[in-house]
Amino acid sequence: MHVSLGPSCLSAGVLKGGNLRRFSLPLDWAQSGGGVLEDLLRLSPEQFFYAHIYYPNIRLGQAHAPSDENKNTAPLVATSSVYGYPYYYNPHRSLPSQEDYYLRCLKRFGMIITCHDTIHLRFLLADQADRLGECYLNDVFGIAKHVENALSVLPTSKTYDIRLCRISRRHGELLPDIQRKVISARTELVEIILPEMMDDWSYEGLVAKIVYPRCTSLPYQRQLLEDPLR
Repeated sequence: MHVSLGPSCLSAGVLKGGNLRRFSLPLDWAQSGGGVLEDLLRLSPEQFFYAHIYYPNIRLGQAHAPSDENKNTAPLVATSSVYGYPYYYNPHRSLPSQEDYYLRCLKRFGMIITCHDTIHLRFLLADQADRLGECYLNDVFGIAKHVENALSVLPTSKTYDIRLCRISRRHGELLPDIQRKVISARTELVEIILPEMMDDWSYEGLVAKIVYPRCTSLPYQRQLLEDPLR
C-alpha cells in the first residue's frame, strides 16, 4: 500500500498519476513537515484536527536555555523542521468547514498505521526544486532518520520502505536523468532531472513509474519516445 507523507501535494500527485493512490489520506494535498508527521502518528484524529487544522499553528520553542544569557531569559522562536513546512495547511480545502472530510482521512490513516495486518507500506516524500535549486528534502540522511524514528510506532507486523524523490529541471534535456542512492536499509533517494519544457501537470505518472517501476503499469518507455515533452 502506497502512502503519501508530503511535504506537499506532489507526493499524492505522483501516486495518483501512477494509479497507486487508493483513497484520501491526511498528508495528500497538504503542506506539512517533520513535526507534523510526529504529531500525526502520536495524536488521535480529533486531537490532531484541533491541534493542526482547526487552529493552524507553528511549533514554538526556546531559542536556548535561559541560563545561557546574562539576564536569565530566552526568546521564544519558531522551531525548525527537519524537512518541509513548520505547519499543516491544506490550500485546497476550506477551513474549518470540512471537519468530516479531515476526520475521515485521519481515522483512515490511523487504521492503516495501527492495524496488525501484514501489509507492506510504501511511504513517499516528494518535492520539486525551484529555479534556485532550493528543495524541502535536502538533508536526506537527517530526513531518513527522522521519518524512520517517527514510524517506530508501527506494529511489528508491519514492514515498510521510504522513497525520497527530488525533482528538478534542466534546460536542453530530452529524457529524464535518474539517479538512485541508498540512504538506509529502509530508505532510498530517487533524484530525477526532467526536461525544462515538460508541463508541470503532466509528469506525475512518469515519475511514479521511475520511483516504483514494479508497481505501475504505465507505458513509460513508449510514451517517452513518442513525446518526450508530454
